[in-house]
This record gives sequence, C-alpha cells and structure tokens, in this order.
Amino acid sequence: MTNVAWVNRRYQLATKVLESRVEVMLIGDESGANFDLSLRGILSYSRDDPDVWEDLIHSAKALRSRLLTNPESWDSNSRVHEAIEAVLEQVRLLGKVAGSISAVDQMFQSCEQLLTKDLVVGPILVESIHDVGACNCIVVTNTSAVNDLARWLQPLGVVVLSSSELIHQDHEVEQIYVVGPPRFFPSALVTAPVSSQIAFLLPHWFQDRNIPGSSISQYAEGAFVVQLKLSSVNPVATSTVPIDESVTEDDLLPSPQWTVKAEPDRQPIGEEVLARRVLLSGGFYVYLDDGERIRTLDPVQPPQERVASIPVDSVVPGTYLILRRRESEQGILYHAALNSFGTQAAEMMESQERWKEALGERINQLGADKAAEELREMGVKAFGRVAEWTRSTLDRPQRTIDFQLLLRWLGIKEQPTFDLATRLRRKRLLLGQEMRRELETILSTMDLTPLLRNGHLELLAADPQFRDMIAARVIAISPYQEIISRQRARVLLEDSEGGGQWLE
Repeated sequence: MTNVAWVNRRYQLATKVLESRVEVMLIGDESGANFDLSLRGILSYSRDDPDVWEDLIHSAKALRSRLLTNPESWDSNSRVHEAIEAVLEQVRLLGKVAGSISAVDQMFQSCEQLLTKDLVVGPILVESIHDVGACNCIVVTNTSAVNDLARWLQPLGVVVLSSSELIHQDHEVEQIYVVGPPRFFPSALVTAPVSSQIAFLLPHWFQDRNIPGSSISQYAEGAFVVQLKLSSVNPVATSTVPIDESVTEDDLLPSPQWTVKAEPDRQPIGEEVLARRVLLSGGFYVYLDDGERIRTLDPVQPPQERVASIPVDSVVPGTYLILRRRESEQGILYHAALNSFGTQAAEMMESQERWKEALGERINQLGADKAAEELREMGVKAFGRVAEWTRSTLDRPQRTIDFQLLLRWLGIKEQPTFDLATRLRRKRLLLGQEMRRELETILSTMDLTPLLRNGHLELLAADPQFRDMIAARVIAISPYQEIISRQRARVLLEDSEGGGQWLE
C-alpha cells in the first residue's frame, strides 16, 4: 500500500472508531485496589512533612504505575517485583524512624497481599488474544514495559509494540489491545488508528478512564471526540473505605526526584552558568544552559531529514537529544574550527581571550544585571546573554550588530577582533553542517526501532568523532535552574542519584 493510500485508510479507520466506541475493560483487582488506597492514605498523611516520606512516595507511585502496565505473571515480572521490594525497603526504614503508623502498616500489608496473587490483567489479556487470534492483533504498552511484555507473550506469537512504534505502523490490523489507562498514551493512538477496534485493559481502581484529546482539538470545529464503552470484567466488591478526593490522578503518577528544589540565591561567576537538569531515558541526564541551539534527532523522519538543530527553549519531554559523554558538541566544533586555521589559530585564540577577558572584568565590576541594562540601552538585542558571551567555546554573539556594539562598549577596536571572530564563527557553522550530513549518513544505515522502543540508542560509527554519542529521549525537565561549571553543560552524564529511576 502506498503512503497516500495508507493515510487515506487511516482516515477511514478513524471514522469507524468514531462510529463505534473505544472499549475500556475494567478488570476487578482487589489487591491492586488495596495498594492504591494505601498510597492515597500515605499522600494524605504526609502533607505536613513531605520530605520524610519522599522516597517511599516515589517508589510507591512507581509500583502503582507498573501494576498498570506490566501484567506479566509473577515468574516473568521482574519490574513489579523490583518496585514492591523498593516500597517494602522504604516501609522498613520509616518503621525504624517513625514507629508504627497506620498508613505505613496498611501499605506494608497491601504489598504483602500483592505478592500472594498474580496480577489480574495478564490472564484477561491472554484470553483476549486467543479470542481474536495472535496474528490478528497487536498489544501496546508504554515504552518502559514493552520489552518485558514482549518476552512474556513471545510464546503466543503476538506482536507487542510501544505507542511510538504503533503510530508509525504501516498496515492495518483487526484489533489493538492497549495495556494501561488511556491517559498513559498519546491521543494519536485513537485519532490516527491502525485498527477500528481498540480496547484498553486496566484494573478497575484507576479512576481516570478518559481518552486524551489533541492539544488543538478544543479549538477545532468538528473536533474528533471518541466515545467510550466501559465494560467490567470479573468485578469485585467496592471498597467502603472513604477516598480522599483531594488526591488526584496527577498526584499519583510517578514524578522525578530533583536534587535542587529552589532557584539559586546568587548569580553565576567566572566559568559558571545557569542550567536546568534534564532527565533522559536510559539512566542519563544533561544540564541545558540558555545557549542558542542544540542537536536533536527525529527517528520517524525520512533519511537525510532526521537530524536538526533547535532552540534550547524548544526542548520538551519526548524530544530526542544527540549528546556526547565527555565533551559538548559546541566544544568539539569550536576547537576543530580554531585548529583549521593553522598558524593563524594562535592569533584567533589570543583575540578571543582578549575580548572575553575584558567582558568578564566588566561584568565583575558592574554585575551581570547592570551590564545587561547598559547593553540594552545601547541597542544590543541579546543583552540578556551577556554572561554567556564569556564562554570559552563561544566565538561571538550571533547578531553582527550586537557584537559590534559590544566591542564598542568594551572600548576594543572593531578590527581585527570582529573579522577574526566572524571567520571563526563561519568555520564552526560550516563544520556543524558537515557533521549534520555525516550524522544523517550514519543514521540512514541504522535501525532506529530500538530508539523508539527503549528511548535511547548509541550511535555506532567507525569515525572517532562520532564515538560516545548517544541519542536519548527527554523524560523530564527541572523547573529549577542550578549553577554549574560551563564544562558540564550539554554533556551526557550518568544519573547516579536516581532522579529519573521511577519514570521509565
């Protein structure tokens, strides 16, 4: 089927979804409901002293999420086992500090109960697969659970995909079974379907059963609105214990653990910079400063169109960044550009050091805010980046007039400083374009399916300049800035503190 024909067919399938209903199978789960209730109790109890409870809450939220997406039988379910043990360990630690607290005791008992029974969604999923035939359906779950679920269902011969993989599926199937609540998945799962028959399987205790809509659907005339069909499977008696209505589903979702929880109380000095910690798939993180642009990868684009450079403030969860382990791409390109000028490199380096040193001294005298204000009054458009311009791997401000005005403000003659920096910038940009083309060539020969499935992928290449490069998906961005050394910005780092350990 041609691409155009497949797009047309997907429109037809979407129409069929509208004409019918998306099924949400609510599967009776007493053990999971008891754990859900215990977590809500902990959240309510911990409001007065949240820091003491933080580790327990993070691990419990992760366990709750895995109960929704990992329905494998106990002999195959390492992810849920791991999460239960993490919760029990935190319960034991809290017990030593705080003694017996009913909310903690309830969580301990609910975890013990979970260990005595298989999860309820798994058998219903297997039964459903048998009903339609393994070759006629696809099972979908979130990225972090897809590999485990695929191994468990391998004997049945059924295809298991992440939502990213399914959205780019190139043929129609009879039935889609989605493991987990609708809010865990992108709206394209139902608005651009590969099947007219879609069913979500989830325990009955998960409260939010709504299909997420497109971010623009509320503004669109005749927006795509999917009707739900709720069906109960093996229903259990409803709990009579009152639920704290102030605890929402958003409160119960796994969240990152940020080591910094407030803005810094001073400005960066010297070789320091303000940056946000960005958690990445695969147990990595990166500090992103307010620099101009950063290299990204879009694995679903055609070859030669996958690599792009976007503004840093355009990076959001779901963006794939291309990063290096030991040095930022900016640093590599800057030094490569400088070295390309041979004997003139020393003169260029001396010129760079001269104007940056003068700028650094001026900032130290006035303060960054006062320096920025003076530049703004002179007509410098990017005055807010004044501190960034002292960075050792930045050749010159982006706008020509900004650099000319900056040199005038510093009392430095425009030539030869302006010409040397401009030539260095042109060379760096040229090398960046060449690197992009070479990256595209490397990526055109690689299977990017593991990137969609696992969220990260090492770029294998014989050329040393492309070694230690990894593409990784952004999973969370800190709301707080930190002061770090410039050398740490935009460098791939290991998340040894575990800030994102429960997000995948």
